[in-house]
Amino acid sequence: MFQAVWLMMVKNPLTPVWLGGVPRSYLSVMGVVNEERMKELGRLVQEGTLKGVIGDGIWEMEDAKKAYAVLLGRRARGKIVVKVGRD
Repeated sequence: MFQAVWLMMVKNPLTPVWLGGVPRSYLSVMGVVNEERMKELGRLVQEGTLKGVIGDGIWEMEDAKKAYAVLLGRRARGKIVVKVGRD
């Protein structure tokens, strides 16, 4: 998997848009995960210090096209969540 990510990081900025490249600059960040760091993240979540951001709400599957339109509008903040299963 690491090789695929590395290849994409190198290829995207160098490939013209008309050949599938990315039309804007971006920053790719990769981290190394270990047990100690995962425990620390868990502690931060439990304390409420670290929170996930659902920016434009949670969408039902029937509204997935609307959620995708929000994503394409490039004004979405946080995560866009589409429910797949039933509660």
